[in-house]
Amino acid sequence: MRYRKLDADDDYQFGNGLKDFHINIPEAVGQACVTRVKLIEGEWFLDLSDGTAMFTGVMGKRSKEQADNTIRRRLQLTQGFTGIAEFDSSINGDNREYKVRCSIDTIYGPTSLDRLDWINF
Repeated sequence: MRYRKLDADDDYQFGNGLKDFHINIPEAVGQACVTRVKLIEGEWFLDLSDGTAMFTGVMGKRSKEQADNTIRRRLQLTQGFTGIAEFDSSINGDNREYKVRCSIDTIYGPTSLDRLDWINF
């Protein structure tokens, strides 16, 4: 699996050839999981049905359990994903903040999803 790296601003990295990619390592699957979760349903013009159901499954008057299940389902459908090793979340409806700390198992080994530390909508 080859997945383009993101810089500190969540933009694709360019200009360094293959050094701009995660190749056959746990971070490739981790990056895929993070970008899949952060893609909001209806946001991608080529497939409006793709994305995380943030507004109908996570934010608003949703339970923490429903929010967690929405994120877990999205992770499970990622190529190379084999399981969730650790999952902890908190939700604050007043601030519209949903925090997730997660470690996953992949076909290449374990990794932490650092860029999912917070989602704010």
